[in-house]
Amino acid sequence: MEARIEKQRHCEIPFSGMSMWPFLKSGDVLQVSLESIPLAQIPVGEIIVYKEDDEWVAHRVVGREDRDILIKGDWSNNLSREPETREVLGFVEGVRRGQKYTSVSEKNKASRKALAVLSKWAFGKNRGIRVCIKALIFFLGSLF
Repeated sequence: MEARIEKQRHCEIPFSGMSMWPFLKSGDVLQVSLESIPLAQIPVGEIIVYKEDDEWVAHRVVGREDRDILIKGDWSNNLSREPETREVLGFVEGVRRGQKYTSVSEKNKASRKALAVLSKWAFGKNRGIRVCIKALIFFLGSLF
């Protein structure tokens, strides 16, 4: 992903990959808030954008343990444990898919948190349980 700065407090980042499917799909353009918010203060359910190995990554905050933040792609089987001090570019405010723009607003907060809980809970479960949970994630993610 390559960031294009639009305004002082926002940027647009084209999304590619499957880790956040179906909520985010390849070709989507993420509207990212560049507010400097400590990772420790970003609520569970928010999608953050951070740099890893010279690439921008967009993943969801799915939980906290001790002084670490748990980050995971909704469709991914990998859970990342990051220190609260990790630098983040910002968090996703909205998604443009073609001509349609969807705000990731306060009204979707419960759905985002549900996606985070399901995604975290699926980690480490057996294949059958993961398939069922991913079906729920697909349903919730397709509502956006």
